[in-house]
Amino acid sequence: MTSATTLVDPQQGGSTHRSPGRSIARDRDGLVAVLQIVDEDGWDCTAAHELLDYIRLTVVRPHVALTRLRGLAADQAEATAWASTWEALRSPSIRTVRSPWGVLWSTARRAVLGECVAGIYCTSIRTAWSLVGSSPEPNGGSDGEAAMIRPLGAITISELEWAGLEMPDE
Repeated sequence: MTSATTLVDPQQGGSTHRSPGRSIARDRDGLVAVLQIVDEDGWDCTAAHELLDYIRLTVVRPHVALTRLRGLAADQAEATAWASTWEALRSPSIRTVRSPWGVLWSTARRAVLGECVAGIYCTSIRTAWSLVGSSPEPNGGSDGEAAMIRPLGAITISELEWAGLEMPDE
């Protein structure tokens, strides 16, 4: 099982208030603390790079893996989810919500599912979601398509391993 923390290299960046070996906890305070470092040092500091890599590997990629997309469709879904998650991360409101990790998780989930639906209907995400809502079939298509866009609930490590996702070692 993967730990919910990642290490930040305090030697990079211009801030002097960090101590060696500081870790980022996957809770509200941990994320806000890293974002404060990013405010001081910018998005090019090591703390920001570690945070962005951690989010990509543990927030965005699990959603892509669970949809079982492959090839270009998986790449597009990951890129869209990453862009959406990046916008949420840069939003000032991420610092004030009760569960910022939940916001990031939900943002990535919605983006990946949007790409799945858009691929099924060969249209934009917004139009595809409206077609799903107006479809006479339960999830907007055949059984295979419905399985692809099934709601993602709690995700277990075994599901991630089954989908082929390798979690980073901490």
